[in-house]
Amino acid sequence: MVGAFAIFVYILSVLWIGVFALNNDLRKEMIILSTTAFFLAPIIVTVKGGDAAMVAERFAGVHLLDLWFAFVVAGLAGSLYHVVFGKHYHRLPKIKQAKNDEALVQIWLIRLFIGALVFLWGVVFCAVAFNLTPAPAALATGVVMAIYIIAHRHDLLVDVLMSGLITGLVAFIAGSIAILGSTQGFSSSLIASHGYLWNVPLDLVTWSAAFGLALGPMYEYIRRLTVK
Repeated sequence: MVGAFAIFVYILSVLWIGVFALNNDLRKEMIILSTTAFFLAPIIVTVKGGDAAMVAERFAGVHLLDLWFAFVVAGLAGSLYHVVFGKHYHRLPKIKQAKNDEALVQIWLIRLFIGALVFLWGVVFCAVAFNLTPAPAALATGVVMAIYIIAHRHDLLVDVLMSGLITGLVAFIAGSIAILGSTQGFSSSLIASHGYLWNVPLDLVTWSAAFGLALGPMYEYIRRLTVK
């Protein structure tokens, strides 16, 4: 019998593939965010203190499905707002310093990678500094990054809020469907608490909402794009 977490990740994967296939303008963003999250996810779940043996044990407990969850939810976080509301990118008016502006555009890919890196290392910092489990640490980091983005780009307020809400809601719906198709329940190193939202682990919804808050508006913020 396939576990509920596996079904949950499969559902999100199908959605990721659908969004990727039908939205050409979102593909670069999805690939960059998803790939970054995939490779850095082990750091998040193994950082919670302890000696070398304990850290090694946590690392060994990270499965491919945990990494794949990070992959698909990061990509969805950056795209669902656009898909649901039919939003499209529009550049802000060009600034006078054309050469400088062109240079910024050329390194947007690196900046987007760094932005995702900041989010994931922010989770690590919150987990260690405030003794939080990874999911609440992710939410705290997402809120801080969202406030920073909104402070500099007021036009992204709706994007920030809706990205967090939609990504969390999608995770909840996918989890609700997954639990109906399995009797084994949810098992993942990403789930550190026993809290539930109905019958879906609260940590999974929290993770997803955090990704939406932090990564949802990041592409627009870094590339200086408006959403219309």
